[in-house]
Order: sequence, then structure tokens, then C-alpha cells
Amino acid sequence: MIVLSSLLLYRALSADTNNVNNNPEKNNDDKTRIQRLEQRVEELEEQLQAKRDTQIPTVASKSIFSNHQHPIDVTFLNYKDRKRILITGGAGFVGSHLTDRLMLAGHEVIVADNMFTGRKRNVEHWIGHPNFDLVNHDIVNPLYIEVDEIYHLASPASPPHYMYNPVKTIKTNTVGTVNALGLAKRVNVKILIASTSEIYGDPEVHLKVNPIGGMLIQLDQELVMMKVNE
Repeated sequence: MIVLSSLLLYRALSADTNNVNNNPEKNNDDKTRIQRLEQRVEELEEQLQAKRDTQIPTVASKSIFSNHQHPIDVTFLNYKDRKRILITGGAGFVGSHLTDRLMLAGHEVIVADNMFTGRKRNVEHWIGHPNFDLVNHDIVNPLYIEVDEIYHLASPASPPHYMYNPVKTIKTNTVGTVNALGLAKRVNVKILIASTSEIYGDPEVHLKVNPIGGMLIQLDQELVMMKVNE
């Protein structure tokens, strides 16, 4: 921008020089100004070239395979710290916010969503980023991919959505979960499976009265303790 402005100013002065009267003092003054501008342009070009030669990328927003610069800068992580993370249902409300968090942290994120309740606009600001991939995929069908972590969030959450197609919801929560677990087992990675509070039973009944809810909470606590002890 600075170089372009200087060149435009230089051309303007050059045009004025051709139109001035034969005034020696004014001509000398214009020549001096033009020489200073030319010197300034050369200095700016040298500084720009030096910056290009010595610039080291500090963010992961620019792909090493192209000159495309994504508008959102993220933290740069080396290959040892950067993880390749799969988020099923990543175009939904919770999944899209988790995608934002992991992308800004510098990880590679793969969102797999069939857009049944998710929306592409929730993650469209990451499309084109070298660390982001969006896959239109129904987790009811097996997904073969290499990842380091899995967040299984795929399932209609609101009653109108899962009541609209209850069979598909059951298949997503059963077959889809089996496929996600199978992928985690195949690549030997950790998986987080999100669920709804309704698995604990009737929310209007206290957990101490509801044997199913109390049993599930106890089971969750035991699993957490086993994980901590590991």
C-alpha cells in the first residue's frame, strides 16, 4: 500500500513537471522532490523484500502448499502437539462451538455431519482453512479415517427433531455409536460420547427415588474413578 501510494505520487509529480513554466527554481525543487521519492520507493522495496525473505510463519492459517491466507489466525502447533480430531455431528450447536475451540487451539478438525439437524453455516467460517475438513457423512455408515481423538456428538437433540424420525434417531444412537466405537478401537484412540440427561430418567423425579437414574450416576462415577486411576 505504501509503495503504491508513493508511485502514484511520483507519477503525479512527473505530470506536473511537464506542465510547469520554464522556471529554473521550481524545476530544481521538483527534481529534488522526485529524487527523494525515488529514493524512498527504493528503500521501501528493499524493506519489503527483506521482510519476505526473513518472515517465519507464526500461525497455522496459511497452507504450506499454497499462498492462500485464511482470515482467521489460529495457534501454531508442531506435529508433536497437533492432533487430528474427528467430531461427529460437528455442524450442530454443541459440535460447532467445540470445533471453534479446537481450531483456535491449533488442532486439525474433521467434522462429519449428515446435516439432518446440523447446519453448514455453523462451521462455514472454517471452510478453506488448511486444518479443517467438512465431510457430509451419516455415522450410521462406517467411517474409515485416521484420527487421534473422537468426539461423538451425532444425534438429534431436540424433541421435535427426533420425534420427526424416531427410527433414524435410534439408529444414530445405536448403530452410529457402534461405528464410532469401532473406529476408536481400530485406530486405538480416546473417544468421548455425549448423551442427554434424559438417560437418567424422569427429570421431575428425584434421583434418590429413581433407581435407574441413581444407578447410572453411580456407574458414571465408577467409570470416572477408573479413568483417573489409570
